[in-house]
Amino acid sequence: MEMTGMIFAARYLVELPYVLNIPDGDYDFLYEKNHLRLTVHNDYYALFKDANLFPQTLLIGTRDQLLPHNTNDRGIIKCRTVISLAHGCECFDLLEISREELTNSIRSQIRKGDNFPSVEDAEMHLSIMSEQEIDKKILLERKIKTAREIFPPKKSEECIGIINHFIKQYRVAFKDQFADEISLYQLGSGFTNGVLQEHYCDGIKISAIPIVGVITPLMRQSWYKHDESLIEDFKRRLMSDGFNEHPELLLIRADNFVHKGAFRSAVIEASAGLESYILRQLINAFHRNGIDEFETKEILNKNWKFEDRCKKLFKQFFNISVPEIAALEWQHANKNRKELRDKIAHTSHEPTEKETKEFIKSINLLIEKIDSYFKLNDESNESKNL
Repeated sequence: MEMTGMIFAARYLVELPYVLNIPDGDYDFLYEKNHLRLTVHNDYYALFKDANLFPQTLLIGTRDQLLPHNTNDRGIIKCRTVISLAHGCECFDLLEISREELTNSIRSQIRKGDNFPSVEDAEMHLSIMSEQEIDKKILLERKIKTAREIFPPKKSEECIGIINHFIKQYRVAFKDQFADEISLYQLGSGFTNGVLQEHYCDGIKISAIPIVGVITPLMRQSWYKHDESLIEDFKRRLMSDGFNEHPELLLIRADNFVHKGAFRSAVIEASAGLESYILRQLINAFHRNGIDEFETKEILNKNWKFEDRCKKLFKQFFNISVPEIAALEWQHANKNRKELRDKIAHTSHEPTEKETKEFIKSINLLIEKIDSYFKLNDESNESKNL
């Protein structure tokens, strides 16, 4: 006799930060030689209640599906386009759960408001449950644990790549300039709170958990208090007529693009940040040496190549070249800049997240090393003048 197992499935739901102008329904497509299907929902609503810092989504579905669950302390609001994907597999053995896992589940179940019940509260609740109720609860928790083992959080991140492939095809087909590729960073502010992962066992929903990756898009109040000196410095910057922090701004943008999954843009911004940083150091040196604006432009136009500025001009005005200041950091940053940046600028190459992060890191390390050299040099000159 052939054994039959339980069918476990995960459904991944993502609310896009915009609306796709295509009909609801299933869309089949090829992705990395696999035949996949996703579903577009333009008729979905979110049932939510107020939480401490952000709205807590309770359910997502059609308005008719949510209305029976609506109460005075809950709200229903229309979602933008929601995309869902599903994966399934057969399982013959459920994972066991410990007494601690059962107790923690009870604590979550009986929680009211912001007060999390104690272990003793959970044990008290268990003591008034019947044996049948406890067995039922244990079975459910074993199913939930098994489902989360089969479909770990990493699977939610993988579905971002699948959805982005679909969005890229949509953008080209309909020339829609507003339909960006997505990332967990963006999705955190939607009603799916990132990627909402629903788990099913034999067609019955057993749990749902949002995967957001970073919490900042969820927050609706300040979560960090800066030192007062930084606040005062910020106020002085606002009143300054010469805001020229372009290198820093470009590098911050590069980090932001990484969060958004825009790796090509991140590489371009980071590379421009390094070039802008070197340019600023040279212009400051020109000014200290009494070189006027006309002559500055003339010198820079003659030495427009990045390596000439880092080697020839740095040597001329600082008595040391960038490669001499930081040999290893220069080697990594310049190699990445020439190979990865140029490849992106002249082809349709899409860098990986790892490549992009390593590229930005190499640039930051080079800048830190140069800053450190100038700081030590300034301190040495000050001590000589005392």
